[in-house]
Parts: sequence; structure tokens; C-alpha cells
Amino acid sequence: SYIGSDKIGTGYCCRVFGDNLYLGTNQGLYYTPFSKRYETAGFELIENTAGQVWALEELAGQLLCGHNNGTYLVKGGEATKISGLEGAWKFIPVIGNPDMLIAGHYNGLALYENTNGRWNYLKRIKGFDESSRYLFQDEGGYLWVGHSGKGLFRLRLSDSLDEVTEVVRFNNDRGLASQTGNILFGFDNEVFVSANEGIFKYAYAAGSFVPSEDMNEIFGNPGKIKYVASAGNGYIWFIAESESGYLRRNEDL
Repeated sequence: SYIGSDKIGTGYCCRVFGDNLYLGTNQGLYYTPFSKRYETAGFELIENTAGQVWALEELAGQLLCGHNNGTYLVKGGEATKISGLEGAWKFIPVIGNPDMLIAGHYNGLALYENTNGRWNYLKRIKGFDESSRYLFQDEGGYLWVGHSGKGLFRLRLSDSLDEVTEVVRFNNDRGLASQTGNILFGFDNEVFVSANEGIFKYAYAAGSFVPSEDMNEIFGNPGKIKYVASAGNGYIWFIAESESGYLRRNEDL
């Protein structure tokens, strides 16, 4: 949807960081002071960020911007490019090693390291070259990658995190009706897929996906779920195809 005016393009992500509100669009990364009542005219384009912005993630007290042109570290009204790998979709911290990040890119995965309080690009992760827009690491260390056109992948990484040593592709014999159109998301340390037929949860014992009665009852039928996150105060925020909103956990449960 357009944010206020087509002057700044179509919004893809936003984040409050420091004293500013940042907005990523298909025209670039914009910001405005968050302490005042803002209007579209008050957004300023951050220099050198013109183009498609995909992600804004706050990690270890730093703001990362995933962009068609690479990855930027954002502070105030400045953005410093730390990687030229095109198409940074998403960043996730490595379980058990918060000073390492895995990023999903147009053509696979990359590793970033937090050194001296600053995120830096480290290297490409070898052995997997598919576009990795939907990304989640489970508690067993497996990396899950969702590709809406090519299906769902479960990856095992080397101990050094720089190579994929095993790739399992989930076909329709593992609980999903189709390889295409599935959206991967993680919630409460569990793996879910939002498909045309509803929401499915990965059952580790069975090694396949099964319908999630709880999730399907909670969300009803708003279309495919694209994003779910806990706010840490009992509220659960979600974005779906036909609606967005929040839920509150029942404290009696």
C-alpha cells in the first residue's frame, strides 16, 4: 500500500530506532524524527539508499537495512554499506552465538559478524544458492528456507557456519499439498507454514507437516499468514493477505 503519497513509494517495512522512524519503500530508505507529529512531507531520503528496501532489523543495538543493492548499517540520517551482495531479504541471529548473523539474499545465504560493536559482512555460505526470503533457525540448529516458487528447504550448517552440508526439500509426501505458494514462519521456537489449505506445523517426531489446529482456530481465514511476532507483553502481531492486527494471549492458559 502507498504510505501517504506516492512520492516516497510503496512501503515494505518500518522500524522505530533511536529518535527516528525509518520507512523502507520501493524508492529507498526514508526517516523522520519520531518525537513530533510526522507527515509524508517530513520524510527524508537517506543518501545512497535510493532503490528497493526489503528489510529493517534491529540486532545487538544496531539497525540493519536489507536493500536490493546490498546491506546497510543505519545510524541517524546516514547509511553505510557493509555488503554489496544484492537483495538482502532477512537477517536472523545464530542460536547460541548472538555475535553472528545469517542473512537471506537473492542468491543464497551470507554470514555477518559483530566485531567491536559493529556488524560486518564476513562471507558467503557455500552450498545453497536459492533465493532465501523466508528464513528461520530452529532450536536444533537447522536452518529453514522458504521459497514461494521452489518450495521449502531444511538445511544443516557446518560447525563453522560457512557451508551447507545437508539439504532436505519438503515435497508433498511430507504433509504439504504443494511445493509452491507456501510461506514459512517461526513462532515460539516452532516451524510453521501458511499454505492455501491452512496453517501447518512441523512435527519433528513424524518428520512432516501436520495441520495446526490451534493456529487455524486463532487466525481463522485472513488469507496466508506472512508475518507473526510476539511483542513480549502478551500480544501477538500478525500480517496476513487480507488483514493485519494483533492478538492477546489468554493469561489463564
